Amino acid sequence: MGHYRAYLTILLILIGTFACGLSVSAQDESNMILINSDNWIDVYSGLNYANLKGIQSKFLIDDIHITYMMPELKVIAKNIIVLESELVPFNVGISGTLESEGLNVVEEIFSSYPKDTNLELAEKSGARNFIVIDDSYGYNAIAVGPYAAITDSFVLFVDEDNIFDVVDFLDRNSVDDLLLYGNLERLVKEEMEKYNPDVIDTGNRFDNNIEIVKSFKALREAKQVLFTNGEFIENELVSGGNGKEPVIFVGRDNVPDQIINYVKNSDIEVGVLIGNELTYTAKILKDQADISVFIKFGKGTAGSDPKDIRELDKFALPKYELRMAIDSVKYNTASKKLEVVYKNEEALSTFFKSSIAVLVDGEKRITVGEAEPVLIGELDAMALAYDVDLTEALRNPEAEIVADVLVTFGEDPKALEKNLEGEFPIEVISVEDMCDVKTTTLVYNKKTQRFILTVDNNAEVSCYADPRIVDLMVNDRRKTISYEGDALIPAGQNKELMIKQRMDEVDFADNPEVKVRTLYGEREGLLLKTDEAMFDLSIVSGTNVMFIGIGAAVAVVVIILLIFLLRKKPAAKAVKPSKGVKTKKTKTKKARQKVSRKKKQ
Repeated sequence: MGHYRAYLTILLILIGTFACGLSVSAQDESNMILINSDNWIDVYSGLNYANLKGIQSKFLIDDIHITYMMPELKVIAKNIIVLESELVPFNVGISGTLESEGLNVVEEIFSSYPKDTNLELAEKSGARNFIVIDDSYGYNAIAVGPYAAITDSFVLFVDEDNIFDVVDFLDRNSVDDLLLYGNLERLVKEEMEKYNPDVIDTGNRFDNNIEIVKSFKALREAKQVLFTNGEFIENELVSGGNGKEPVIFVGRDNVPDQIINYVKNSDIEVGVLIGNELTYTAKILKDQADISVFIKFGKGTAGSDPKDIRELDKFALPKYELRMAIDSVKYNTASKKLEVVYKNEEALSTFFKSSIAVLVDGEKRITVGEAEPVLIGELDAMALAYDVDLTEALRNPEAEIVADVLVTFGEDPKALEKNLEGEFPIEVISVEDMCDVKTTTLVYNKKTQRFILTVDNNAEVSCYADPRIVDLMVNDRRKTISYEGDALIPAGQNKELMIKQRMDEVDFADNPEVKVRTLYGEREGLLLKTDEAMFDLSIVSGTNVMFIGIGAAVAVVVIILLIFLLRKKPAAKAVKPSKGVKTKKTKTKKARQKVSRKKKQ
């Protein structure tokens, strides 16, 4: 009988231990991650981790947000992982706050360096598929979010600073699929080649967006999509509605043509606009693409009155802040041209295209503008002239002549998403421009990393010049770089002007020829004339000159001829120094060695 009691006791202990183990396991199993960080990479990485682990996620947006969030957490959160920034938390030590409210915190992750935390969460997620993006601007992260959700991919933020940490991480983990998305630094692309990645990089964020949507729809049919402009994180945008809806970008003031055409020619029937800031552009898409559009502008809270609608939780992302202005609108009777001065008010190069209607007493007489987008440099001003004949209108001194201007602009020729509109009175002037300017030489100095251009003023008046190098290939991207300001060149003289641009050997090979477009004119800030020239790329390094392109062959021939001619000259006789001039004897090698030894001693 005693044996049976002993067995029974042991059995009860084992059952109790097993039950206790189950209880602890169930208690420790997390069902939510709460992100307490004012760094967007922390926020995005936490949401990405939650999507892959199949748990809920919340993020704070200010220091009082936890107060409003607490009632909902008590309803839906059982066991919480806290991801907290050590540098920029909204609430320091938020785990204590949660536990004081009866919530269970099962794990704390502290983030000192967001990109390191990104890799840590990628490892914890167990992911074998990865998407590599640059973190310069946040819209790429929003574009790939839904695709990452349906492919169980972790999004890695990679640049030259952390590329080798990422390579070490990928080498430790088996990589099944790797996607490189958007513009990446050359070193990143080179180091990623060994993983045989897929690549989406059209050079334009809207075209990239269309390609990732196509990839999403190839895996899962979706007739409903999410609309946003990629300027903020919202939970549904990152998960794509739990992998059901891809994200399509609309502009802030405009919808790019390629987006309208894609939606119009696809099987998409419904779009859900996240946030109410973009209702105007959503209406454009609705009308032109013939789809239904709904707006998600707020949310209810679990356990609260259905009438209590709160604003969506949105976390701002780094973005292009572009601003343009019209500085002046003048009509020049001497040239019969409308002269408009545009200003770029931000330190970001911007593409723009204008449509200008000239109104005389309210009646439209002519509309002028650009056929293709024009690039204006950082914090730059640019004058453009349009053929307009207002001779008849000016016969009436009482006539009201104004310009109705619409400027669309953006960071890319195919991403003109912002608008500038206004009506401006037209000032009448009469000025002749007698300038004649040519750019005659171009070299690149490897030591100073600058292009050096020689600009000639062939006119009898002083002229201003603003040269720019057009369609230069740098890091596999075409770009236009310009001289800072307007250079004044006196009549009949020339001036060397420098334009800074870092380039490497690959860039040199990509640019055998360089195109220079020089704007010039008599009036500073009103450079309405243009000179264009092509140059073979000549590279100066110290005293050596290297030629690339067609000119290289010509240069070699000239050098050979010079050597041949110099050899044919008779040797010059040595000239004895005059008595009044002392000569300095050069020390022999042995003498130099003795001096060297004395110095060492």
